[in-house]
Amino acid sequence: MLAEYAALLVMFALVAITMLLLLAVFTEYGWRIIALVGWEPEF
Repeated sequence: MLAEYAALLVMFALVAITMLLLLAVFTEYGWRIIALVGWEPEF
């Protein structure tokens, strides 16, 4: 029971850290990523 709770807590912490890292990257380079994704060459 305690091991499952600890594993769940670790996984939640990793997901939260990943989301915060992505948020920091997007606030820093958001316009650049959107421009890169939004740029589609005309064929």
